[in-house]
Amino acid sequence: MRSVVTWSVFVHKLILVLLSVVNYVLPTSLVAAEVPTFVKIDYPENRNDVHIEQVSSNWQFVVTSGLGALVSVYADQDRIWKSQPIMEYFAMMPSLKKADIDGNGEMDAILTSFTPHAGCIDFGAIYSLNGGKQNYLVHVNTSLRAHKDQLYIEVSERLPDSVVEYHVEDTIKGCGWSTESKGVIAFAEMLREHRYTVLGTAQQAFPKLQALYPKAMALYKKNQLGSAMSMLQEFFDRYDYRRVDPENKNGEYTLILNNYGFLLSEKYREEIAIPVLQYVINRAPERTITYLNIADAEYYFYDANDPRTYEIRPGVDINLPGGGTDISRNRKIKGHPDAPIHYRKYHDLMVASGKKDKIPPRVFERMK
Repeated sequence: MRSVVTWSVFVHKLILVLLSVVNYVLPTSLVAAEVPTFVKIDYPENRNDVHIEQVSSNWQFVVTSGLGALVSVYADQDRIWKSQPIMEYFAMMPSLKKADIDGNGEMDAILTSFTPHAGCIDFGAIYSLNGGKQNYLVHVNTSLRAHKDQLYIEVSERLPDSVVEYHVEDTIKGCGWSTESKGVIAFAEMLREHRYTVLGTAQQAFPKLQALYPKAMALYKKNQLGSAMSMLQEFFDRYDYRRVDPENKNGEYTLILNNYGFLLSEKYREEIAIPVLQYVINRAPERTITYLNIADAEYYFYDANDPRTYEIRPGVDINLPGGGTDISRNRKIKGHPDAPIHYRKYHDLMVASGKKDKIPPRVFERMK
C-alpha cells in the first residue's frame, strides 16, 4: 500500500509542476479574457492570472491560478469571502457543481479540485451556501508520507454537519474510494468529530504583518522600492486587507495600509493602490497624506475598459513593429475622475492646518 501511495505522490507532484509551468507560459491576454467586466478587479490577488467560475449572474468564484491557489467569492460585484492560505500549496483545477447542501430548497455551489490530483492525495473544496454568504474551505492531504502517516485536514472554520456529510459522500464518490476501507472510515470520523485544523484568520495573522512592515520600510529607505512593495504584497495576497482589523481599532494598521498603498502607486499598481487607499480614508478621514497618495494614484490611473480614463489620439498607429497591436499607443491617460477632488481635499486640509507653504506644486496644477 505504501509503495502505491508513494507513486501517487510522485505523480501528484509532477502534475503540480506542470500546472505551474502552464500557468507561467500562458499568454496574459488569454487568461485575462476570462474575467467578466462586472467583477471588480480591485484586490491584490486578482491580477491577470485569475479564473472565473460563474454560479449565477451575480455570484461567482474568482480563483487565483497556479500553485497555492486562493479563492474569493463575489456576490453583487463585491468580494464577500476569501480563502485562507493552507499549510501546503495545492493547485486548483476548478470543477464547479451545484447541489442543495443545507436542504433549504436552494442550490448551493461547490468548487472542487479533484481533477489534477492523482489518487486524490491532496485536494480541496470550497462550499458556498446561501447565495455566497456562507463559505467554507476544506483541504485534505491523505499522503501516508506526510504528517506522520496521518490524514491532515484543514478548514477555514468549524464545518456545519450538512457540509461534512456532503464532503464525505462526494469525496468517496469522486476519488473512487471503498467505503469499507480503514482510510475512508478514519477520514469520515475526523470530519464528523471536527478533528481538523482550523486555519488562522487575517486578524490572527496581523503579528506577521507587524514583523514584515519595518523590514519593508528599511528596504524602501535603501531605494529598494520594488522589494519593499513585494514584501508587503506577499501578506496581502494571502489575506484580505479588510479582515485584518475590521473594527478599526488599530492605528498602526492604518499606517501600514497607507504606506502599502503608496508603494503600490509608486510601482505603477494604481488599480490595486486606489481601493486600498480609499479603505484607509474610510478608516481615518482626517488622515491628510492619504488624500495626496490616492490623488497621485488616480492621476496616473488607466483602464482600457473605462473611457473616462483616457482620450484617443487620432491617427496614431497601434501596430507594433514586431507584430501584434497595442491599443494604449493611441491613448492619452486622463486618469481617474476623482483625482482632482482628492487633490482639492488634500489642499484644503493642509490650509486648515496652517501648512499651505508645504503643499507640493503639482497639487495646485491638478486640483479643481
